Amino acid sequence: MADFGTKISKPGYSITDGNNRLILHSKYPLQKIAFAGLSSMSVNTTDVLVQKVLTHNLGYVPQFSVLMQSYGFDRLKDSQYRKPAFSQYHGTQFYTYYRAYANTTQLIIEFSQNGAMDANATLNILYAIYYDEQP
Repeated sequence: MADFGTKISKPGYSITDGNNRLILHSKYPLQKIAFAGLSSMSVNTTDVLVQKVLTHNLGYVPQFSVLMQSYGFDRLKDSQYRKPAFSQYHGTQFYTYYRAYANTTQLIIEFSQNGAMDANATLNILYAIYYDEQP
């Protein structure tokens, strides 16, 4: 079989250095974005669980990526994270975390905390929902 198509290598490498040195190889499929955007979620200090529902109506459960603004103990952070935040204060552990899941019509993002927030906040959410090219 012939090895042809479009290849783009990482800086400092040749396209002949191996596939792990490539940024793009047209032989392999890439995720195609069906929907992407910026959203937000308002969270109060007394909220234990808050949901944000984004409708996609694709008719199947898609792959997705979600990054959410982090809230650490005592402050809203400017960074976007994909993992929980934990803080220790006089031996008591506080946490904030989020999770995301999808069904055939919606992407659901949940934020949960156990008293780690000392002020109401609006958390920014970056998301992408990927199109599945099934035959």
